[in-house]
Amino acid sequence: MVVAMVLGAAAVWMLVQLSRMTSVRRKGVPAEAVCDHNKWNERRVASVCVFTPEGGEPIEVQTSYYREPALAPGDRVKVLYNPSDPQQAILPDYAGNELLLIWIAVAVVGGLSVVFAVKSLVG
Repeated sequence: MVVAMVLGAAAVWMLVQLSRMTSVRRKGVPAEAVCDHNKWNERRVASVCVFTPEGGEPIEVQTSYYREPALAPGDRVKVLYNPSDPQQAILPDYAGNELLLIWIAVAVVGGLSVVFAVKSLVG
């Protein structure tokens, strides 16, 4: 039952993140970001961009990880952010796969939590 509860909590957390990303994508304030550098993770790379929300401090936002850099330092791209919490920001032209992956993860983790809950209740 503990495994089911942990998996259920993980599924809820992922749904909250998905909701935030979707909200920012639909209602976010547009701004311009500049690619600052590329960050490598084993064999994949994410482009890290910086933008400054109105009246705020510079904030970093990054693309998903790709095999090749999505952007080169100095490239300008559109960013969408939540004005009440500018840390909630996305690069909409590079966030499509993230939403799909989160939905898949929610389905898998949520399904596993149901399986473990039923298994612990049945015996």
